[in-house]
Amino acid sequence: MKILIMTLLLMATSVKANELQELQLPMMCGPSENLLEGLRERYQEEIVFMAPSENAHGHHLTHSLWINFETTTWSFVVVNRDLKMLCIIASGDNGWTELFQGKTI
Repeated sequence: MKILIMTLLLMATSVKANELQELQLPMMCGPSENLLEGLRERYQEEIVFMAPSENAHGHHLTHSLWINFETTTWSFVVVNRDLKMLCIIASGDNGWTELFQGKTI
């Protein structure tokens, strides 16, 4: 499914294959139980979005967005349920903007 989506995106945006590159993001990864506990206890963030997927190795993944509505901190994470590992893909403490269906930036 992911390959199909990437193919459609490439065709729709007319991106040349040699313009694509794989980048390594600065991510923190560790045991999912410990990091989830930290999001809840240290940052008082709560989960507001969750979506399942599967990686190329057949591992079951869950992507989620965590937000503290009072302090406006946020974290986007992915959990590899088979390995019981969590990676914080991105996080911030400088606020966010909520977009509703039909609203654009």
